[in-house]
Amino acid sequence: MRSQVAGPILLLADANQPIDQICSYFLTYHLDDYVRKASINEIAARIVQKLWVYQNKDRLQINRQGQATTNLTVGDLKIDLNKFQVANGTNRLSLSPIEYKLLLFFISHSNTVLSRAQIASAVWGNTSGATLRIIDTHISNLRKKIEKKPKKPQMLRTIRGFGYLFKYEGEDAGVRDQRQQR
Repeated sequence: MRSQVAGPILLLADANQPIDQICSYFLTYHLDDYVRKASINEIAARIVQKLWVYQNKDRLQINRQGQATTNLTVGDLKIDLNKFQVANGTNRLSLSPIEYKLLLFFISHSNTVLSRAQIASAVWGNTSGATLRIIDTHISNLRKKIEKKPKKPQMLRTIRGFGYLFKYEGEDAGVRDQRQQR
């Protein structure tokens, strides 16, 4: 299905549909999100949000064309997408490849609650190599590196029973895309 659709794919699931069946659909069809037993307003809001993310994803992908470099700033985090480098303020962070992928995935889906199935599908490509514990461990390690107080996270929050939410609140809320010529 993903090869036939050049945009976000939202699954409208039956309220009684088992979660493992929904997860299976995520992996098989590379879905972006799902909604269960939702009002038309919630469905419309999800569609609008997914379209916005889809239309702005190019800001978060590595630019290999020309001499421009792309740097993202999210709060105190500065991300150089060409060099795979992340700094928190003036401190350069040493992120594993999985932590780096997680961070970019969370930033590209900021202000959206993401399930473990969505995270596993996006970061690992499937859930066969990503158990719930592995996902939680990598997120915990990422928090230790990006949060001022990892035990009381402000950016990467757990939404009990649902998943995780990346949200930055501050003066310069949001993501800034900075293109510079070398």
